[in-house]
Amino acid sequence: MKIDEKDKQFLIKNIEAAQALIEADDVDGLLEEIDGFMTKKGYAPPNYDELNATGREAERVYDRIYNNN
Repeated sequence: MKIDEKDKQFLIKNIEAAQALIEADDVDGLLEEIDGFMTKKGYAPPNYDELNATGREAERVYDRIYNNN
């Protein structure tokens, strides 16, 4: 799996299963976990229809992993 160190650290900090998925080279599983993380913690109040700063960062990480693998 091609993943930047900065992206890897973001994922390990925020997603419990990230380290295991990275080590297993499970790109699809990792992308699913990022998507779930964004759904739970990536949207801003009051209407939760726009990404917050964490959600935007997760989206960028998702896109880089998707495009590089």
